[in-house]
Amino acid sequence: MEWLLATTAHAELSIVAHDQRSAAHLYEMLSPHGNLHVMPTVMTPYAGAVALYLGDLAAFLGRTASARAHYETALTSSQDMHAPAFSRRAREAIALLGAPTSPRSARSLLDPLSLREAEVAELVGAGMTNREVAQRLFLSERTVENHVSSILRRLGLPNRTAVAAWVSRHHSA
Repeated sequence: MEWLLATTAHAELSIVAHDQRSAAHLYEMLSPHGNLHVMPTVMTPYAGAVALYLGDLAAFLGRTASARAHYETALTSSQDMHAPAFSRRAREAIALLGAPTSPRSARSLLDPLSLREAEVAELVGAGMTNREVAQRLFLSERTVENHVSSILRRLGLPNRTAVAAWVSRHHSA
C-alpha cells in the first residue's frame, strides 16, 4: 500500500502549499479508501486512518460537514486501532470545526446518499447546472453527471427537479 502512503503525503503537501486543485483531486482519489489505514510496510510507522486525511482535505476545501463526518470516522477507526495520538488528532480537528451549523448534518439529511452525492444533491437542489456543480466541487463535469445519475437511481426520482423537491423536503423535515 505504498500508493496510499504517497497519496496521503501528497494530500498533506497540497494543504501546506494551499493548492486547492490538487487537494480536490486527491480528495476524489482517496474517497473510495476512507475505511483503510495507512500501514505500508514493516519499516514505516502507522500513519493513521485515511479518513483523517480526507477530513483534512475536506476542511481545507471548505466542506465542513464532510470534514466532520470524516474526522468522526477517523476517531472511531483510531480508537479501534488503539492509536491514541491519531484519536487525539481527530478529536482536536472536530473541536476546531466548532459546533455543527445545524442540529442535523448534511449526512443525516440526505441519508440514502454518499457524502459526495449529498453535496451534489444540495447544489442541484439550489438550481446549479452540472458545470456549476463541477466548478464548485472541483470535479469534472462527467463525474457530476455520474453522481446525478446515481442520486436519481438511489432516490428513485425521474429528474433534477424532483431532486430539488426532495432536498427541499428533507431540509424542512
